Amino acid sequence: MRLLLSVLVGLFALADLILAKDKLVLLQAAWRHGDRSPTRGFPKDIYKESDWHWGWGQLNAKGMEQHLELGQKLRQHYLIEKDQFDFDMKPSYVDSHEIYIRSTDVNRTIISAMSNMIGFYDTMNNATYTAGEDYPKNDAWPAGFVPIAIHTVTPFEDDHVGHPSADCQLQTDLWQVITESQLYKNKTQELHDFFTALTKNTGEKIGLDHSLQRVADNLFIQQYNGFKLADWVKEVGYEKIHAVADLLNSWENGEDLGNLTVNGQDVFTLIRQCRGGSLVWNMLNHMQSKKNCLAAQASKDPKKSKQCKFMDPLKYYVYSAHDTTLDALLTALGSVKKVLGDKGEYPHFSAAVTMELLEAEDKKFYVRANYFHPNHNYTAFAFTKFLHGCEKTTTTDDKCLIDDVLKSMEFLLPPKGETIDSYCSKGLDQFKKGISDSGKKSGSQFTTSFGLMVIVLALFALKQH
Repeated sequence: MRLLLSVLVGLFALADLILAKDKLVLLQAAWRHGDRSPTRGFPKDIYKESDWHWGWGQLNAKGMEQHLELGQKLRQHYLIEKDQFDFDMKPSYVDSHEIYIRSTDVNRTIISAMSNMIGFYDTMNNATYTAGEDYPKNDAWPAGFVPIAIHTVTPFEDDHVGHPSADCQLQTDLWQVITESQLYKNKTQELHDFFTALTKNTGEKIGLDHSLQRVADNLFIQQYNGFKLADWVKEVGYEKIHAVADLLNSWENGEDLGNLTVNGQDVFTLIRQCRGGSLVWNMLNHMQSKKNCLAAQASKDPKKSKQCKFMDPLKYYVYSAHDTTLDALLTALGSVKKVLGDKGEYPHFSAAVTMELLEAEDKKFYVRANYFHPNHNYTAFAFTKFLHGCEKTTTTDDKCLIDDVLKSMEFLLPPKGETIDSYCSKGLDQFKKGISDSGKKSGSQFTTSFGLMVIVLALFALKQH
């Protein structure tokens, strides 16, 4: 009887262990805005700004719907189903401290975030929201609509977290190094006739630079929104335009450059620091803060940091940004080709990356990374095993110890004592300093040696005399 009882107790304990779910303590998401009009045209473009509703670079109704749907899918995955974890974030918007949404200072990213929140909190169909309390009791107000705050924290051109091409002298210098490489020169020469044809048909100089990206983007959006493409596009080659643009995008993020170095530095590493590194470490710093604040909470430490006032109630932190943001993020994480494929696909409208901080039963903290693709019905694709440092340590349920992630991502940080702004502003000259100092030292040694030699020869001459 005692043996049977012991066996039953053991089985129940094993069942509890098997059924126990990790606790999701912080969810972070970075997504691309929804469908939009082109950001600009070109002189011979058959469509003008007036052909696009609301003008250049604006989110359209399809883009709003895409983010409404993404919000609904994220809600289902994280607030309703919760198959792999326990998450105590409330499914209705009743606590403003649980969520923080950061957007780049651009119309399309701000409105995408607004659209996403309608789906995420189900604000239009949720009976828990009360007129006169959660939203105005006024016939002119959309019934059930509860607005969620969207924050912009820095001008677009200075936003190194949300905008990979933010002002950065170092990144400018690195692109100059790439354009002077033999790889770039060979590709430019190989595509000479291609660029000549594009220049003729677009009415502006097109080369292996942002001018090509703008044309490719423009043509993709025209086709995506049902506009008839100009006849010349078929002649030049729609697929070729995008294949070359995809290669250019890879180079811009430091991929596929071989072992290109400058001033003793690896170009790929420097570019990842400039472009995706800031977002990676913004996310990781949030995870560290959350972990530390939970420890202080458990120990009832009265000296908790001011950061804990923000982090303690926070459940969900969002970055509403761009395709370049996701591409740079995935490249910095070491996962871009595993997530987007080897052909250089760019993140689609409303695609999203989520980073989960999980506390397991053993009180250890883990990270899980997911990608949500609109063409795959926003089904979560876990890519944790493709993160730097997690290739061999990812668990069967797609988790990696946060300490492993932190250690493996240190190379993305600016040098000690530098911010991304100060690091960027110094450009490549900061790496010449050591060489310059070394050169001065060698010159000093030469001067000293030469002086001693002169003295010795003079003494020898006097002795002979």
